[in-house]
Amino acid sequence: MKIQILNAQEKLFEGVISMAVLPACGGEISLMDYHEPIFVALKQGFIRLVPLARRIGFGHRGEAGGRHGEIHEMKPFKIQRGVARFAGNNELVILVE
Repeated sequence: MKIQILNAQEKLFEGVISMAVLPACGGEISLMDYHEPIFVALKQGFIRLVPLARRIGFGHRGEAGGRHGEIHEMKPFKIQRGVARFAGNNELVILVE
């Protein structure tokens, strides 16, 4: 899925990932490719992202070698609060403080 993480001043991250784990107000939520469209409020916590190549079992720097299905996360983004929208076009946009 395509993702953008934005705050009032700048774009914090833009790229393609296989999964995002968000600190939603009702509890943690995981989004993967082609999730149903959703709009959700976020509370203080961490946004965790899983890179596309790492989700399918590649090791460090994309070379083969990780255990099949092993999930490696990127450095998490700490947020105070925000909103996230996952649209039907497989794009996740997150606005944060």
